[in-house]
Amino acid sequence: MATLYFVINQNLLDGSAHTLYCFRHCWWLAQTRPESRVELVFAGRSSPREAHDFFHLPALPNLAVTGLLAIRKPRNGRGITLNAMFHWAAYWHLRRHARAGDWLITASFPKLFSFLHKRDALRNTLKFAYEVHQLALLDHGKLTAKAQDELDLLRRADTLFTTTRALADTLRAHNLKQPLFNVGLACGFDPVQFPSRPPHPELFSLGYIGSFYREQGVEWLVREWPRILQKLPLLRLEIAGGTPAEVAGMKAQAGGIASPDSVHFHGAIPPSRIGEFISSVDALVIPALPEGRAPFVAFTKAYDYLGLNRPVIAADIPSITEVMRPGLEAASFAAGNSQSLTDALQKIYRSPETARSLVAAAALRARELNWESRSRRFWTALDSGFSAGPKSA
Repeated sequence: MATLYFVINQNLLDGSAHTLYCFRHCWWLAQTRPESRVELVFAGRSSPREAHDFFHLPALPNLAVTGLLAIRKPRNGRGITLNAMFHWAAYWHLRRHARAGDWLITASFPKLFSFLHKRDALRNTLKFAYEVHQLALLDHGKLTAKAQDELDLLRRADTLFTTTRALADTLRAHNLKQPLFNVGLACGFDPVQFPSRPPHPELFSLGYIGSFYREQGVEWLVREWPRILQKLPLLRLEIAGGTPAEVAGMKAQAGGIASPDSVHFHGAIPPSRIGEFISSVDALVIPALPEGRAPFVAFTKAYDYLGLNRPVIAADIPSITEVMRPGLEAASFAAGNSQSLTDALQKIYRSPETARSLVAAAALRARELNWESRSRRFWTALDSGFSAGPKSA
């Protein structure tokens, strides 16, 4: 039985969208190919049971969840991180357990990939793949020394995967020769699990679930909220996500510009509590800004919102419209434009038929972009990309 090792230098239970993706990814790869073994190797000592409970997915006989010795500072917290400790722990784990014909994959950890690929014992045994979720090239829009180093690193992989068309096009423009597959992300929810919310004429609740970093647009949305309330005074904003420090900072900002009852913060919520949050909102928003990497990188929420049985208002940046097509699965608005967002909100608020149409189309799209079909495509790509065997250098 061949093993796919998916290695990440990250605390699996840190609550980030990336660890949610990694666990779902590995779980579904194991689920769709029971004759292969999948092992998720991560930094930290959380138990497999803790991980399965946190991500609300059952254990599988061919899925191993392995935490290794690591020193990492808490996410957005204080402390030190010693990458070398985990790098060497991962190397010795793979050296002991990996066999010829196994795969080694990582995503968004170039230093880890470079370290492991340089070890002859691994490079001559394993097939190496790299998932490109972002690129240093996108930070400054030009080929800096750091960006060139990253491209050189990617050329060492046997096979590459991307999560958006924009990332795939960027790599092809820089003449990478190895097999390249754009597999996107996938929707992790089933609309039938989330009952419709009865109309509340006296109040309309708009929900957001996700991270707080600038390009996500949450800070912008809170800042613009008073302007939106002038046109739609019966609105309430429900925000789930962020670290305790980020939530405290956002609460202070909201308290200074909006009435206390118009913005509610719920903090980070695990997947098992999504249903409870969704029951309190009438629609969902993706307020992403057209800045930095945002137009190029995949948004987990653009996929997951499809399966939450609520109409969605989404910014019109390419990495979102690739998934939620304007006027079909989402009411689109000009990113960073509060008047455009207000207009999109009014369409849903004032037209239940429009809202129902968006929800129905999103449910169809969720079934199309599900984890099972993505995982089967991923396995097929692995098989075809590695048909020539691992590289020797």
